[in-house]
Amino acid sequence: MARGARLEITAHIQFKGNFNTEMKKEIVQAVQSSPEMRREIRRVFQMANRRIQNLEKAGVFSPALVQSGKMGVQGYSKYSISRFGKGYMEDWQGLKDEYVRAVAFLNQPTSTASGAKHFEKTIRNGIATKTGRPLPDELWNAIRAKVLGSADAIQQKLNEAMPYQQYLEQCYEEAVAMSQAEQQADAEQEAKRLTDRIDAFAEQTAKDIRNGLESEMKRVFRSLGISNK
Repeated sequence: MARGARLEITAHIQFKGNFNTEMKKEIVQAVQSSPEMRREIRRVFQMANRRIQNLEKAGVFSPALVQSGKMGVQGYSKYSISRFGKGYMEDWQGLKDEYVRAVAFLNQPTSTASGAKHFEKTIRNGIATKTGRPLPDELWNAIRAKVLGSADAIQQKLNEAMPYQQYLEQCYEEAVAMSQAEQQADAEQEAKRLTDRIDAFAEQTAKDIRNGLESEMKRVFRSLGISNK
């Protein structure tokens, strides 16, 4: 090499074409299995379980509870994160499905004891309007018992309840059908919102990582006297 000549070394930074995609996938999996995500899901499950417990104690009819599929489930934890492992694929999908169903249940007015009581009060007033006279507590309880299958009502009142049974059954069935449609729509919307939120975070994080790596590599090249093109 001639005296005074300078050897110039250049380097070109290039990432694999699927770098962002693969990085985003890793981040999505990390977020889905993160303790923070599971804490949030556990919090929602606990809230839903408390509401179901309150509904059961109140002894009121809740279209939201009927549609949730949790009626008759033994124990306090109707919604439970413990049934799902910490793996990614099937465990996450099942956990996400259960989570969005819990959110959809919580969004229903009759998921609370007060909301369910208001619903029954509305139905009771509807029967009173239909008959043109107030509905005594004993008769109302007998109508509910007939429809819901309770066996502790007075037989005479059960006989009196017969004419109102079909109307109450229709009201309950329509309310459950409406709750089903609303919960399904809410669950789909919540699933999309959750997925979009995780994807947006993962995409931005992947970009930040790539930019950070690129910046750090340029700094190293400069410190070594290597130009970057």
